[in-house]
Amino acid sequence: MSTDRGLIIEATIGLRPAEGEAWDQQLKLVRASGASYDTRTRIWRLRTADLDTALSRLGCLA
Repeated sequence: MSTDRGLIIEATIGLRPAEGEAWDQQLKLVRASGASYDTRTRIWRLRTADLDTALSRLGCLA
């Protein structure tokens, strides 16, 4: 695990237009990543200060 405390890794996650099961699957993946939804901007964001955590969380979106 990284011990660097001088950085923040932030990813913006956009969902493709979809309906039904495809939409549900996208939401499942994004929620599993640990991302949070900003109701003001209507964007999903994933923030962490640890590179290993960032790579692991983004990996679940692949």
